[in-house]
Amino acid sequence: VTGALVPSLSVIGLVTESSTLLDWGATLGSSQGWQFAVGVVFLVLVTALAAAGWKWSLRVQNVGFVLAALGLLVTAIVVLANSGEDFVTAFNSFANPITGDANSYQGVIDAAAKAGVNTDIGSDFSNTWPAFGAVIGFSIYAFYSTNLTGEVRQAGTWKTSAVMTGAAVINMIACVVMTAIFLHGFGSEFFASANAVNGTDAWPFAAPPFYVFLASIAGGSGVLAWFLGISIVKFGRCDSTNANSVARFS
Repeated sequence: VTGALVPSLSVIGLVTESSTLLDWGATLGSSQGWQFAVGVVFLVLVTALAAAGWKWSLRVQNVGFVLAALGLLVTAIVVLANSGEDFVTAFNSFANPITGDANSYQGVIDAAAKAGVNTDIGSDFSNTWPAFGAVIGFSIYAFYSTNLTGEVRQAGTWKTSAVMTGAAVINMIACVVMTAIFLHGFGSEFFASANAVNGTDAWPFAAPPFYVFLASIAGGSGVLAWFLGISIVKFGRCDSTNANSVARFS
């Protein structure tokens, strides 16, 4: 609810200039009552899906995976096609009515520098590995029961071990590739600055600097914002969100 739905509502509201969606995102993000209610709805839907049987559960999971994969692919294409100066122009055009600053892109970097943030530190594996550890740490509880119940059906076969190992490798590769695309497309200095000032007055947007938000700005499309928002909500989590975290700490 708070990790996918709230940011998506805020992103779509900003990009499409919908005050209704912005209000929904703000309310859902601040109200524990609404978070609980929507969480219960999702739990009921998941329970109903599980009760429908393995065939239907697998179909829905496959659809979710395809949507998430398409979301990553579309994000990569959009960011690569609108990288560098194109993204700076798109971001300034989007932000100007909100900030009143003709160069909001540089304004974010300047605000981070004023706050004492080192935005030009390069790559440092001593920072990267703890970030991976943090992501794995807060994700393991969601995955443990799923793997235990889903993989145990063929726990004694090499196929299961190979698939799980392969998935981990693919996950790592996707994370590294998307991180490189984000840093190239948005600018490493800006990307570090945006994450550093997020939650302060220097970041005046209702949505955090997640890839859905920045990619939607790069594409300049409300349709893109809807698609990326649905893809991350449908899948529950997206690997490029992890890449967002890793890039931030790297």
